[in-house]
Amino acid sequence: MVCIILINYNGKVDTEECIKSIKKNQTDYKIIIVDNNSSNGKVEYNDVIDKKSCEIVYLDENIGFAAGNNIGIECAQKYNPDYLLLLNNDTVVEADFLNSIVAKSKEYNDNAVITTKIVYYDDNEYLWYGGCKFDGSTGEYKILGIGEKDSDFYNVEKYVEYITGCVMLFPCKVLDIIGKMSEDYFLYYEDADYCERIRRANVKMVYVPEITVYHKESRSTKKGSDIYQYYILRNYLMFIQRYSSDKTKYIIKKFFKSLKEVVRARMNYTVWKKAWGDFVRGNIGKAFL
Repeated sequence: MVCIILINYNGKVDTEECIKSIKKNQTDYKIIIVDNNSSNGKVEYNDVIDKKSCEIVYLDENIGFAAGNNIGIECAQKYNPDYLLLLNNDTVVEADFLNSIVAKSKEYNDNAVITTKIVYYDDNEYLWYGGCKFDGSTGEYKILGIGEKDSDFYNVEKYVEYITGCVMLFPCKVLDIIGKMSEDYFLYYEDADYCERIRRANVKMVYVPEITVYHKESRSTKKGSDIYQYYILRNYLMFIQRYSSDKTKYIIKKFFKSLKEVVRARMNYTVWKKAWGDFVRGNIGKAFL
């Protein structure tokens, strides 16, 4: 049995469309929906989100993506699942998705974390995730193929060093080894942190291109917004500080690059100052801008 965890924050329409696509699958599953204190677009039980296949967990505050998933993981334990699937609520899956991803996990003796090819929902000839590579200029693993037209280059099944929190299938015995997500980031980079911990636990991550998930990109927080820029900057610095062997080089480089963004009016100075200040002071988790 697969427990599927969806985080809803002001995204009822997307969540319902995602659940409709999941319901086309025949595999035994239970959907755990964690509503992160939505102010608009709160999920409720109805014909789509029915109590037989779904359970809603309502939170009193927005505790972030990682903490929301951790609540979902805790809730899922009572169903004694064989697998846990972290899935973005703004995705759509195919009718054979669950059977295919579980079968792929079994091919690896249920000793790996499985992800899939991810394409844009509105234009599925173009990729959102097609694997990853190490970016020596930033010290991170970066998504391959994002925004590029799909091709045979991205159709090779392989071990990867980074997978996004958009689609992650864990055999429960693997989850017992690596534990839950770090809640220090609140928003963005929690999946990068998780992947680093997965690698350090000597657990493999596998990219499976024969399975496709359709992703609507980020609707809850617009790229370029102050919130986006704050968390992307602060959390990058936190991640590099924790895991990079060349942290000083990357942090200095980021300082001048981000300052240049302020000078060019591409980033709000107040946001820049707070992100750097919170990083230096060791302020983690949710921030109030």
